[in-house]
Amino acid sequence: MPMHPFLPELSENQILIQDTIREFAEKNIRPVIMEYDESQKFPMEIMHQLGELGFMGILVPEEYGGGGLGYIEYALIIEELAKIDPSIALSVAAHNGLCTNHINLFGNEDQKRKYLPNLASGKKIGAWGLTEAASGSDAAGLKSVAVKEDGYWILNGNKQFTTHGTVGETYVVIAITNKDAGKKGISAFILEKGFEGLIIGKKENKLGMRSSDTTQLAFENCKVPEENLLGQNSLSLIIAVYIILKLHQRLRLFPRWQQSVVVLMLTFINQLIGLWIRTIIGSVPERSDYWMPVLTTPIFWPWVFFVLRDLRRRFLVG
Repeated sequence: MPMHPFLPELSENQILIQDTIREFAEKNIRPVIMEYDESQKFPMEIMHQLGELGFMGILVPEEYGGGGLGYIEYALIIEELAKIDPSIALSVAAHNGLCTNHINLFGNEDQKRKYLPNLASGKKIGAWGLTEAASGSDAAGLKSVAVKEDGYWILNGNKQFTTHGTVGETYVVIAITNKDAGKKGISAFILEKGFEGLIIGKKENKLGMRSSDTTQLAFENCKVPEENLLGQNSLSLIIAVYIILKLHQRLRLFPRWQQSVVVLMLTFINQLIGLWIRTIIGSVPERSDYWMPVLTTPIFWPWVFFVLRDLRRRFLVG
């Protein structure tokens, strides 16, 4: 087997995982892609099946019901899903890499034992709320606020473009807990569907990846139990940056959480380029005089070279 362009040579177990998810996607996802896309229905049944295979808790230790796998396995699973349906790949990546892994990396023992088993099994879907109307990857610009009061954190504000906002049952939400501390005054909380004051808003009608649920959330005096503070108070901007990644940093210096995001991005890019080439060649008759000029035109390969050089500078060199 040739070495993967972005990954080291795979072990036997990694090849087995790759083959398993590829066969699953071909058999269970490909036949229903258009059904889910046109109806914008979330593929809950498929998510449950992926949970039975251990692919909804890829990075979660086995003691909490997860697969106990690493980031190479994570990337392989997302890549094989993305080849068939990017919507499902996006949902599996967001569930594993954002909500679930946030709790996995920064939750205390009680939080891990309470939330991770259901997330890792796929019985419950995880959502992660950071983006707002005035802030996205600029996490320090968010406006949602949580104030401690009588054993609860009272949360007010809103989130946009929350993956799994409608179908999720466990939410990790980022909010300000100390306005005077600026970017150091941001914390994360675990919410559950049904919490008083948690309002599920508009489901977005997207151009693509339509079966992956994207939703607005609102919090109106939402009561979050004090013990649902995730990680240390006022340190969650650092934690959020762990999850969203700053692209200008060097890959070799990234902690493991950032490596997963970079590899996810690169696998999507890799599949996109492959799909593009297959589309160009496959959309014309199998005669060399139709498509060879595209590949031999003086500008084509220099363009490919500059694109790949730019990707290398952005993601691998800094």
